[in-house]
Amino acid sequence: MLIAEVRDTVAEGRDLVGDLRGRLPSVVRNLDEMTTDLKASAREVRAFASPENRKKLENLVGSVESTVKNMDTALVTMNSILADIDDMVMNEESDALVTVRQARYVAESVARHIDSINQNMEGAARNMYEFSRQIRQNPGLLLGGTPAADAAQTQ
Repeated sequence: MLIAEVRDTVAEGRDLVGDLRGRLPSVVRNLDEMTTDLKASAREVRAFASPENRKKLENLVGSVESTVKNMDTALVTMNSILADIDDMVMNEESDALVTVRQARYVAESVARHIDSINQNMEGAARNMYEFSRQIRQNPGLLLGGTPAADAAQTQ
């Protein structure tokens, strides 16, 4: 029974060795390709990590830090400006609030009197029309002449 098990184990080992013999060239080829790719990647990393590129990267990081500081300063300034505007608008005695109130008063006054303003403008337009009609009929009126006799009044 022991001998039978040893035979089975040896047979399985033989099959395993045969299978490995068939796969071994493919495994070795894959290992060679992987080694080649790894070498190429290492060359690229070395080229990227050159002293010149490191210096450029450090300069870029410094520029970003400087930009961030400038943006922080700008934000602080903008917050200050917004606070000033808020104070100016919300203060009861501020010029902006007084100006808004006066503008509102003027707009309300114009709205109340718009009908009479329109009537006066219509009357002025009619008078201007009549004046221009008379000047067209008798241009001497501009120089102080007398109006032409109205034919409708003499009949």
